Amino acid sequence: MQIDDMLLLRINRQYLFTPAKGELTVLRDLCGLQAQFYGNCLHALRLRCGKAPDEDILRTSAAKTWTLRGTLHLIAQNDLPFFLYNGRSHFLRPCDTMSDDDHLSAARKRELAAIILDAAQKGCGGREELRLLCREHGMTADEEQSAFDPWGGLLRALCESGVLCHTAQQKKAFRPCPPFDPITRDDALRELLHRYLTHYGPVTVQDAAYFFGLPQRELLPLIESLSPREFVCEGKIFYRLDDINIIGDLSCCRFLAGFDPLMLGYEKRANPFLPEDALRSVFTLSGIVRPAILLDGKIAGVWKRRGKAVELTWLMPLQSLQRKRIEEEALRIFGDSVSKPVWRD
Repeated sequence: MQIDDMLLLRINRQYLFTPAKGELTVLRDLCGLQAQFYGNCLHALRLRCGKAPDEDILRTSAAKTWTLRGTLHLIAQNDLPFFLYNGRSHFLRPCDTMSDDDHLSAARKRELAAIILDAAQKGCGGREELRLLCREHGMTADEEQSAFDPWGGLLRALCESGVLCHTAQQKKAFRPCPPFDPITRDDALRELLHRYLTHYGPVTVQDAAYFFGLPQRELLPLIESLSPREFVCEGKIFYRLDDINIIGDLSCCRFLAGFDPLMLGYEKRANPFLPEDALRSVFTLSGIVRPAILLDGKIAGVWKRRGKAVELTWLMPLQSLQRKRIEEEALRIFGDSVSKPVWRD
């Protein structure tokens, strides 16, 4: 298998050629979407479903919570047992657990947790609403530093426990999780790896370690337990599931989302979609993964919405015909919401 064949397989299996059946199919098959910025999820779903996502379906059948790599992801609600499996660890800070920390005792956390969960059960789950409610129940400024820590705190502890999750929407709000029984670590990872090898493959064990945020030595035995197909390309061992079904060619243009799976699914320095010269323009030193422009199998630029315009920045020399194709795709994907593409050199 050649590199171009590998790229085609990945693009096809991530629904960038043929639309998926629906939003939940994308969330399940791609192991969720990284969701620090919810608008990125909506764009990634629109790109892969061929239409604007049904946000009512997302609010009722999807959830935002901390999963892979300890980061917020939008996942199918029914997948909570796989992502919140027994024995998982994301190197949580004391404030992100139900144990004592510098500002809250475990007993006080349980008291505030009961207030938060009761309010969420009654439909009052907005983050600021919950903060004000806890203040009314005597939460001090010092306690608030832990309970409503901007990177997690008590709210994260409740999400990690599987009793609370973010509502799938732009506004920060929380709702109770449906009851579920977490499954064992190995069973959960085998299921998630099966999806990963199917829809991100072919991949290396280094790619898998990057995507899952787990050591290669832990993942390789689980990958091998799935009896994957193996092949060597450019001196590296790649794994995949299912038969090869290469269709189409790489001559396409796609406006990827910020934190898109096509970027996060592989070790970034070894991702053949991403030229080395473009790496720091897509993966910033502050941890942001910018929305990128995929052109003929390579990242050719980045894009940004600014009012009625979409700003385009090239990351490689582009011919006039290539620029025209990118502009036409911008007008197609954004429709009437964009008046014109604007190039920034």
